[in-house]
Amino acid sequence: MIFTKYFYIVLFLVFFAGAVTLFWSFLRKMKKDFTLKMLSRKILSQQKNISRPVYFSSFELKKHIRNNHGFAELDEYCEELFFHPEKALKKIQKNPVLTAELYFLLEKKVKTRDVLERIKNAKLSRYAHAKKLFLEATFALEEGDLMAASEDCAKATALFRKEKAFYEVAEAHLLMGTIYRISALYDVAQMMFKTAADIFDRFGADHRKAETIGNRGMLTAAQEIFDDAEAYFLEAQNIYASLKQKVAHAQIINQRALTFLAAGNYKKADELIKQARFNGRGQQYNVFAGFNYELESRSLCAQKKWKPTFVAAKTALEFYQKTENIPGQLETLMLQAQAAFEMKKPKQAETFARQAIALFEKHPSCFHIANAYSLLGLIFLRQGDLPRAKTFFMQSLSQETRNDRRNGMAIDCANLALLEKLSGHQNEADDFAQKALEYAQAFGEDELYQLLKNRCLS
Repeated sequence: MIFTKYFYIVLFLVFFAGAVTLFWSFLRKMKKDFTLKMLSRKILSQQKNISRPVYFSSFELKKHIRNNHGFAELDEYCEELFFHPEKALKKIQKNPVLTAELYFLLEKKVKTRDVLERIKNAKLSRYAHAKKLFLEATFALEEGDLMAASEDCAKATALFRKEKAFYEVAEAHLLMGTIYRISALYDVAQMMFKTAADIFDRFGADHRKAETIGNRGMLTAAQEIFDDAEAYFLEAQNIYASLKQKVAHAQIINQRALTFLAAGNYKKADELIKQARFNGRGQQYNVFAGFNYELESRSLCAQKKWKPTFVAAKTALEFYQKTENIPGQLETLMLQAQAAFEMKKPKQAETFARQAIALFEKHPSCFHIANAYSLLGLIFLRQGDLPRAKTFFMQSLSQETRNDRRNGMAIDCANLALLEKLSGHQNEADDFAQKALEYAQAFGEDELYQLLKNRCLS
């Protein structure tokens, strides 16, 4: 009986001690979570008037510096590093994921890729693994691999949620929204952007909220809901104006110009392009200015003003070449090639088209390289060099087929039909003409279908 009595007393004491330990652990966890959230909000509120890239993973940065440098008081020190990624970079050479992220924020994409490729997932913490996946998703999106981008971003989002890294969850939703916008899954993209905007709003990160609202504008513009797009852009523009973020404010005006350009309102687009323009310097400014002059070139191209199209595209390319914006460089090379072709300068047009192909082969992107091959085909077709023209049209058709771009396939088949007809191969011409109509009809009997029908059956 004595044994039984003491047994229950010991059992009670063990239970009580365990309960106290669990309760104390719970209180500590609550305090830690509350402290992290308050610190997050403080840091994010300080970002409101900062337009340059900033480093957010301050907790990971502190942990790394404490482990490797032994600093007792880190708050003030890390706050300085937080706003200066290039300074933080010097302190974290032994932390590859943070190094990769800082290179990315500094827009050193080649170095970012090099670091990411050397990282072994097995040795990463859950948070670091999520960061790595997020960066890989960003690169996959840039290269046009939407499936890989979506998968990596979804995994990153799940890991960030487990880590209660809610700001990073918002960033992942913003990236996922962009992926779905490009994939034309508009309803899902809208939900992702709304979630991201709500989280940024709770953190007081007004500049990121404005960025997300701007993306909602791009989404509705892609759906050709132009009034809604203009409303979103104006909301974002007002936020940036209140934060005195000049580059971001000008970028939104660029997006408004692009929307009016898509709607065919060239006069309003041209007004906004000029309104956005200002003199500046730095990486962010170069990206903005490149896009601004690219928009001007596109507007002039749509109006068939070929000489100023060429000049604006040349200026855009000069700005893009100061950055690692490969898609922008490819687009402006092709604008110059198109303008030179229309001005009957075939050698110049061929040079720019070949430059685009060479650049794409080194740095694949969302750019449709088929456009360059198709233009080369047109150049040699105009010169009467039918065998070389056919080679390039077939290369273009191969690229379009690989990407399942039916409208591009239709145009290539129409060009091949004309080429075969000129070569005296009527049966082959009829076959390509029929394929052109079938591909165009996949989009409905719209303007492209009617155009090709008249051309192929004439």
